[in-house]
Amino acid sequence: MSRILKEHETSPKHMSFVKAWHELAVRLKRGETIDSEYQKLMQRECDHWNRVLQRIMYIV
Repeated sequence: MSRILKEHETSPKHMSFVKAWHELAVRLKRGETIDSEYQKLMQRECDHWNRVLQRIMYIV
């Protein structure tokens, strides 16, 4: 069993996935994931439309 596990852990595919997992963990800590970028975009859109509605209310 230990031989199979050692072969698995040193395989190129496993090493590639471990690297990708580590990079994702770093991006999550920094807030640099696609979801965080999407959240920033959505927040800017909400802020924009809030300002538009406020201007309309001031006119009325």
